[in-house]
Amino acid sequence: MSDPGVPVEPPDDVVEAPQAGEPAPEVVAAPASDEGWVGLGGAQSLTWEEADFVAARHGATIVLVAGNQESGKTTLLLQLWAQFLRGSFAGYRFAGSETLDAFDDRHYPCRVDSGNRYPLTEHTTDTDTRFLHLCVADATGKRQALLMTDLWGDLFKDIAIGAKVAERVPVASKADKTMVIIDGEDIVDHTRREAALRNAKLLIGAFASEGGLRLDAPLMLLLSKSDVLNADDKDWYEAKVTNLVEFAEASGFTAVEKHRVAARPPDADPEGLEGVLEWMCAREERLPVIEPERTPRSGRVFTTGRMGVW
Repeated sequence: MSDPGVPVEPPDDVVEAPQAGEPAPEVVAAPASDEGWVGLGGAQSLTWEEADFVAARHGATIVLVAGNQESGKTTLLLQLWAQFLRGSFAGYRFAGSETLDAFDDRHYPCRVDSGNRYPLTEHTTDTDTRFLHLCVADATGKRQALLMTDLWGDLFKDIAIGAKVAERVPVASKADKTMVIIDGEDIVDHTRREAALRNAKLLIGAFASEGGLRLDAPLMLLLSKSDVLNADDKDWYEAKVTNLVEFAEASGFTAVEKHRVAARPPDADPEGLEGVLEWMCAREERLPVIEPERTPRSGRVFTTGRMGVW
């Protein structure tokens, strides 16, 4: 895919925002027409082949969003897109998408006109590699295209218990950035919190193994649903996630950070989404990688980082 760090000049024309929710007069759209170009927008997210075509034409940052089922992966992506229905967000303007219908179709159950008593997000069940596409423009007009994975949570569960990354999530080796989602609802449940952190550690260890992530690709450990944590929960989590960061760095990752988000808190505005978008769009120089010895995976990755055979 094209180098995501190469800026693409913004279009000269400005059109109306997509007709979903409140109008956003500041929104900048992608070119309305282009010779030889056929839009791919639809109710489905992009396949790998379609995403590759979009990235080859526009350049894009591939963001791998990893986490168990119901951890909030899809909700996070939908709420990022939904912020642009109101106008500019986190210093960026909407600049086009090839998956507008996919965003709108998945976001509909969250809106009042759906008739649902509470906001709902349908869980991803497609085992194929799928992407949601979002293009934004910064204050200078430079565009940044994001291809964000929309993957079935059980794929990452399989990886944590021993499946090869390259077989279950083949896009991992191509990812420019990766978010490992830790479910806040697991953290507030004292019977599940240790298992949730252990699974995250197993996933990080697997990503550091052969066929996993590039070690110079930024890695974010993201706590979802942070609004459900009380002060004691936050103190406990802070100590544990610091250990996770240290483990990721010891595994060879050169750009690791932690963050919290409440993408859809009840009766409140989202929290932490600005930081997520800024991290996705940041163009950073990568530090030199001192490659640790990577052993081909023949079984489960234990929390020590060593390989084990079934």
